Amino acid sequence: MLPTLKIADINKNITCPLCKGYLIDACTIVECLHSFCKSCIVRYLESSYDCPVCNTEVHKTKPLVNVRPDPTLQDIVYKMVPDLYEKECLSRNTFQTNEKCKENHGDKNYNIDALSKKKTTQNSDAVYVTLHHHQRNVLKNKQRKIFPTRYLRCSKHVPVRVLKKLIEMKFDVKRKWEVEITRCDEILSENLSLKEISRIYGLHEKTGPIDLKFDIISNEQETPTSTFIST
Repeated sequence: MLPTLKIADINKNITCPLCKGYLIDACTIVECLHSFCKSCIVRYLESSYDCPVCNTEVHKTKPLVNVRPDPTLQDIVYKMVPDLYEKECLSRNTFQTNEKCKENHGDKNYNIDALSKKKTTQNSDAVYVTLHHHQRNVLKNKQRKIFPTRYLRCSKHVPVRVLKKLIEMKFDVKRKWEVEITRCDEILSENLSLKEISRIYGLHEKTGPIDLKFDIISNEQETPTSTFIST
């Protein structure tokens, strides 16, 4: 099961000292390693050459030279904060749509926010999942393919327990057997949704399927074989 951590415990490490919100397009000052939203630090350095946190001189004449994008930190923020990535995508899409409409129609007041939101969220609820059979307690060269790979298209809000139930019903798993679903050799909590898994493992920007593995183990500490489970 994945370890849990309260977001309040790390809030100060993933928020911008200038706007007090969660980091967006995180950038870090090379001299002191303090991080800010890109828009916040760029605006601040227009009138100052010092770090807003520790007053370290960033650069004598061109402070932006020593401000670098921090994609690793940004990826951590998106993994830790629920829905932040989706909200930011929606906000940017709305802004871009508004700007295009202004260019095409002048300054007329068009109600396009709802249209932009609809366009962004359309079909965004569906995700693709592959479930590969993997015997986690068996050496790789001794693996036996007992169950076929399953390919699913479902809502991103589907929890792991539903996937486990699907495997139990599909392969007629008996009561003395238990289904485990893993990602990167970590057993997933049955309460995690596909959306949360995508965020935790950095898959929110990828268009491919979510690759998961499942194993069917015995509650009696026996090695599972195909003779005990009907396919």
